[in-house]
Amino acid sequence: MIYASVCSGVEAASLAWMPLGWKPAWFSEIEPFPCAVLKHRFPEVPNLGDMTKIKVETIEDETGKLQRFKNESGADVVVPGGVDLLVGGTPCQGFSVAGKQDGLDDPRSALCLAYCELLETMRPRWFVWENVPGVLCANQGDDFRAFLRKIDEIGYSVAWRMLDAQYVRVDGYPRAIPQRRRRVFVVGHLGSDFRCPAEVLFEPEIVFRTTPPRRSKVSGVARCLTASTGGASGKEQQNTFVICNSVPDVLCVHGSQDPVTQHELAHAAGRNNGRENCVVYENHPQDAFVRRLLPVEYERLMGFPDNWTRIPWRSKPEEECPDSHRYNACGNSMCVNVMRWIGMRIELTERKLK
Repeated sequence: MIYASVCSGVEAASLAWMPLGWKPAWFSEIEPFPCAVLKHRFPEVPNLGDMTKIKVETIEDETGKLQRFKNESGADVVVPGGVDLLVGGTPCQGFSVAGKQDGLDDPRSALCLAYCELLETMRPRWFVWENVPGVLCANQGDDFRAFLRKIDEIGYSVAWRMLDAQYVRVDGYPRAIPQRRRRVFVVGHLGSDFRCPAEVLFEPEIVFRTTPPRRSKVSGVARCLTASTGGASGKEQQNTFVICNSVPDVLCVHGSQDPVTQHELAHAAGRNNGRENCVVYENHPQDAFVRRLLPVEYERLMGFPDNWTRIPWRSKPEEECPDSHRYNACGNSMCVNVMRWIGMRIELTERKLK
């Protein structure tokens, strides 16, 4: 499978799909730090930059299909046989409940329509699109309907589903990802048969029609938050950070008393069902304080290898790579385990089609 990636970030999709033998034709990313990560980790894959500036030329003759991709900087990528799949998670700021929810009126979120335009000119067999849950209700759902209507007009059948990273277990990620991260995934297949994308996102043989149990309310709150971590010191922040040994959601680090390596951190959280109320505190519980997760812990929360985003940056060695850039790069990414699962399901469906 040959795929192209837009809004590529630091390429969770490529990490997920390399074990499947899939190959990237090109990336499309404009933010400086993710671009530097892509160049460092995938030096052989061209980055075409702004997705709205990519020009596509498709040639089909007796020898087969060929696609040529150009950008405004003069890059020229030729793909014999054409691209099989387009993947991307366009910006979510206009859809997120953390923002103003302007939907398609926000030019960043309106890039989902630019994604559709690229689909129309490329016409790959498959596409995978990702966004935040707020996309389903922005402007009373009209924006999502407009996106699906455009996809339908281009000629794709689609299926969509909300997936939570903490429950996705696949080869290489047996404990899933220790965070609650729900995202909407839309998978499309060229043609009118909706069963192809539906087979990717849904597994009828294991769908139970029962209501999941509610989470039990945990006791114990953090009294040690500072202004930099979201609260005032000494004030209870209910359901924010739990620091009780008796609560199974919690992993505690006691320094020399009970050492837990950084490697064990994400795995231990995974053993505890990956719930979001998982924190780290230092020293004895009476003197506990909440600390910020390290960049490497952020990477593990997204399924990346350790130090995936630690690169030489602006003439400085990788040891001096800014933490803030690494946090942002991870937070804007997809989870590797979820993308691995989707890739495996597409590959299985492809085999059935053949």
